[in-house]
Amino acid sequence: MSNYRKIETASKLKKFYSNLSNAVRLVETEVGTPVNQWENIDDFNYDEYLYNMELVYQKLSAEKYDAPLSYLGDDENAPMYCEGNIWMETYLLPDGTIMGIELFGGDEKDLDYISIDINGEKGPNVCGRDIFNFMVNTNDTSIQAPVRFAGSQYKTREEKLQACKTGNRYCTGLIALDGWEIKNDYPHKI
Repeated sequence: MSNYRKIETASKLKKFYSNLSNAVRLVETEVGTPVNQWENIDDFNYDEYLYNMELVYQKLSAEKYDAPLSYLGDDENAPMYCEGNIWMETYLLPDGTIMGIELFGGDEKDLDYISIDINGEKGPNVCGRDIFNFMVNTNDTSIQAPVRFAGSQYKTREEKLQACKTGNRYCTGLIALDGWEIKNDYPHKI
């Protein structure tokens, strides 16, 4: 049963990554600006950035979701707490995934943190187990991918594994590096 859950979790993550990447690429074409320039520091237009991101959410068929405040991760005791993520807005995807937007993201100073709870409000609602983090690459012109992962400073698998053990928000990058597979040494129970 555990192996099945690992496969299911990795499959849902890969699907979301693919859908998010495709949505961003469609919006890039629509607005005529590469995603990695949406947060151009020299000429940053917050309203334009929000408009572009709203288009991305529309492409994902995401609907605004009024999650209960106790669910939004506003403190360590809330079910959605994930190392400081505070979801400013929440969306419900057609498959039941809840997507939380952290508009003023964490230590990497981005406006584009997206956390997903792959099984919605059902438990365990724990970062690294059913909550995973993604980042729309709105400001790093050295990276061509439309979506990246928190903890890009960790380059090797060992570094990513250690980061996942100590900082659950970095686990998505480890799973992606492992070919969208949850290996036996993954540090969290799935």
